[in-house]
Amino acid sequence: MKSKFLLIGSFITVFCLLGCDKDEEKDVAIKSIAIAPSINDMEIGNEVEVTATVTPSDAVGTVTWASANSGIVTVTAKDGTNGRTAIIKAIGAGSTTISASSGNIKSGNLSVAVKEPAPVVIPVTAISIPSSVPDMEIDGTVEVEATVTPASATEAVEWVAVDGTGKVTIAAVSGTNGRKATITAVSAGTAEVYAKSGTVESSKLAVTVKEPEPPEDPEPAEDYASDVVGVYYGEGVASEGFFPQLNGPVEDVVIVLERVHNGKVTAEITATLPMVGDLLGPSVMSCNLTVSADYKLSGSASLDNPLDPTDAFVFTITGSVDPDENTIVLNLTSENRITLDLSASMPDFASAIVGEYHGEGVASEGFFPQLNGTVTDVVIVLEKVNNLTVMTEITATLPMVGDLLGPSVMSCNLTVSSEYGLAGETSLDNPLDPTDAFTFIITGSVDPEAKTIVMNLTSANRITLDLTAEIK
Repeated sequence: MKSKFLLIGSFITVFCLLGCDKDEEKDVAIKSIAIAPSINDMEIGNEVEVTATVTPSDAVGTVTWASANSGIVTVTAKDGTNGRTAIIKAIGAGSTTISASSGNIKSGNLSVAVKEPAPVVIPVTAISIPSSVPDMEIDGTVEVEATVTPASATEAVEWVAVDGTGKVTIAAVSGTNGRKATITAVSAGTAEVYAKSGTVESSKLAVTVKEPEPPEDPEPAEDYASDVVGVYYGEGVASEGFFPQLNGPVEDVVIVLERVHNGKVTAEITATLPMVGDLLGPSVMSCNLTVSADYKLSGSASLDNPLDPTDAFVFTITGSVDPDENTIVLNLTSENRITLDLSASMPDFASAIVGEYHGEGVASEGFFPQLNGTVTDVVIVLEKVNNLTVMTEITATLPMVGDLLGPSVMSCNLTVSSEYGLAGETSLDNPLDPTDAFTFIITGSVDPEAKTIVMNLTSANRITLDLTAEIK
């Protein structure tokens, strides 16, 4: 009986020992995880299988996978592998990492880069272009379009001009993959253009370039502006003013019309307005006026300082000019703040004195004393610009010593006052060395009844010329 119990105890002992060995086998822990294989660049949509190798090899436990950016790649364990195998799928372009873990044990990061898939190249098998375009003029352009077969072809189209002498140029339109192009005419003649893609070519398109048609000769316009330019003197009346103290006579009216082109003149109007208190005068108005065929004027202007310097007026101007009578009538309205009615006439002082004057003079007070002495061969030519301005050319032979040059020529514009006084500036060419320049301040007077002219030319004390001449 005792032996029987011993046998049963032995079986229990063996059973316990065997059972204990199996429990220890299930409890083998994962010590490390390695991911393989290495992954080269993937394209969006690709899938790659990866394996997690655990150490020790008999370790038990489930492996879990993770992607640092699931918008770039996802990683999913395969069924039935206890997580030892997974599928990486490329979702979007970019770079990220994946990893595997089991409990506190984590693999290293595996870098994965995903790129856009290579474009599918669909070759062009045929190209057609327009059979004709309208004749072109130099610098003209025309757009042409190529139709490709198949319509889904992705290959680009190039354009070629066949002329060799620069009749046309052709360039693809940006953003059309070469399907459209612009032909530019360069010089008169004929050329051909065609489109190609690889070895596929279209037929050739003939292009004709012509010289541009000459512009029609415009009808000659009467030079209305030149008929009315000049300086007008007169008076007027200010009325209907927002400031009643401005109502009354307008004095010292001077209207200067200067030609811009045959239909337009610039005007500067100076006038002394009625003044009360802080009103200022004279006042200056500048404007552009358009002259119609019957010498009507219209335009606008700003009036400076009729009252306080900060107060501005904008005038609408109408008026008329009678060149036969040398008169001008202007109406200036400023939104009921003030209305000016002006009338002025143009005395023709310049015409009374134009002509060619001959005489002599004296050079004195010169910075170069060798220039002092008699001035001979004086010729003064006055040519009318407008009623108050003449163009002047003065020629004279100066005293000469050594390398002094002569005769010398002076040209200038002179303004004539109502009493036939002269004023202006000019430069004297080559009184000494050709590189030495003089600028003269000119004063003088003209007596049209005696047909004489007297001039004083002063050049900052370098030289003074006193000239007297009579009309020829």
